[in-house]
Amino acid sequence: MIAVVSMTFDPRSLLPASEMVRARSPRALHAWVLETCDAIAKVPEAKRAALLHHGPFKKFYEEIFPFSIFAIRCYGDRNDVLCVPNRDEQRDFDAEVRDPLRRLPVEITLARDPKWHYRMAYLLEQGGVSMWGPMAVDSSELRECHLRLVKEAAEGKAGPGRYGRGYELVIAVEDSWFDVDRDSAAVADFLEQEIVTLPLCFGVVHLIGLTDRLYKSVAILR
Repeated sequence: MIAVVSMTFDPRSLLPASEMVRARSPRALHAWVLETCDAIAKVPEAKRAALLHHGPFKKFYEEIFPFSIFAIRCYGDRNDVLCVPNRDEQRDFDAEVRDPLRRLPVEITLARDPKWHYRMAYLLEQGGVSMWGPMAVDSSELRECHLRLVKEAAEGKAGPGRYGRGYELVIAVEDSWFDVDRDSAAVADFLEQEIVTLPLCFGVVHLIGLTDRLYKSVAILR
């Protein structure tokens, strides 16, 4: 009789540690993230692990995914810039941008929608495409709701201690509500009035949308 050995697929194999910390150009990082999203979406075990934020999936979706959007938005096709996610818990930043003149530590936080896990499920079903479906809610009300989440996320990073003016903060938010012509001025005013005035120890705050509709940056000059 031939013994049959049951082989169980390890979903973590889709996110090897060496790939998660590899230094890549902004374009290469963004491409790798989208390819990995598609690969995860095709494997039931990986999708379940991602929804539960098991192992490396938490780092991938909560930090590396938004970092890739920030990188491509801020640095585009520059090949003299390297983007490096950080997995060393002893270092006080989530990622690092390296250019010929400096190393820039980046902290990343999510302005979480209360329906985050539902949205994540949609992302995993659809692979690398938009995770945020249309909503039957007044656009201004939706905008104000998500901007409140942005302020809460910023407040969570406020206060003296870990960071400094050499750091930059990336806040990632759902941006299905965002319209460039309609909402840009309101978002810019919000950043100046509600975010810059917080006791943030960062040189710059970047607000990015997880579907890449929204990107705003504001310097903290104090």
